[in-house]
Amino acid sequence: NGFAVLSWDKPGSGESKGTFSQEYTITERAEILADAVKVLTQNTSILNSTIGFWGISQAGWVMPRALEMTGDVAFMIVVSGGGEDSIEQMAYQVGQVVACKGGSTEQVDTVEKYWSQMCKATGYSEYREAADILVNIPDVSDYTGLTVTEQSKWNAWPQDIDAFWNPMDVIEKTTIPLLVFFGELDKNIDPVQGAQAYKEALEKAGNENYMIIIIQDVGHVIASATTGCLDEPVSSEWATEYLDTLENWAIDRNPLK
Repeated sequence: NGFAVLSWDKPGSGESKGTFSQEYTITERAEILADAVKVLTQNTSILNSTIGFWGISQAGWVMPRALEMTGDVAFMIVVSGGGEDSIEQMAYQVGQVVACKGGSTEQVDTVEKYWSQMCKATGYSEYREAADILVNIPDVSDYTGLTVTEQSKWNAWPQDIDAFWNPMDVIEKTTIPLLVFFGELDKNIDPVQGAQAYKEALEKAGNENYMIIIIQDVGHVIASATTGCLDEPVSSEWATEYLDTLENWAIDRNPLK
C-alpha cells in the first residue's frame, strides 16, 4: 500500500544494546519513539509529512508521551491502549482476573476501588485499609504477589512517576487524525472506559478527524476470543474487521494513493 514501517527490538533484545526491565519507564520508551521519528525524517525516501504512530497496549501511554516530544507526527493508531493512568488500568486488570476466577461483581468492584486506594495512598492508614482488604482476596495475591507492608518499611509512591500519568491529558490537546481500537472482551484495559475517555478527550480537543471502534468477540490483542481472560489461549489471527479498517483508514490518508 505504499507505506514504509520502522520497527525495532527493545533494549536488550535482538541486536539492541542495553537492558529491559520493569524500571524501563513509559517516558524512556517515548524517548526511543521520538528518536525513531527523527531517524525517519532524515531518510530521503520517506515523505516526512506523513509519518505516524501505530502501537498496541502500553503504546497507549508511550505514544501520547512521545507526541509531547516531537512535532513530526501526522497521525496515530492506538490499539488496546488505556484511557486512564496505569494504576487505574491495573485496578481494572486485577479485578478482571478475580472475575475470570469466578469472583462476584461485589468482589470485582472492591478490588478496583481498593487497588487504586492502595497505590495512590499518601498516608499509611489509607494504604493499610486497602491492603488488608485486598490481601484477603486469594486471587489478588496469587496474581500480583501482594503482601502487606509494615509501617516502618512503607513509603507512599512518588506522585511524579509514570504510573500516575494519564494519557488523556495529551489526547485532549491532540488534533492529528486518530484511529482507536478496543476489543470488547479485553481484560487488560477497560474498553468501555477507554472508548469513552478518548471520545471526551478528542471532543475537548476539537478534533473532528478520528474513529473509535470497539470490535466484538475479541480480546486485548484484537484476536478472536471467547472470554478474553488472561489464561485463555490467544489466537494467531487478528480480526478481519481490524485489519480491513486499519488498511482502509491508512490508505485514505496516503497522499500518494
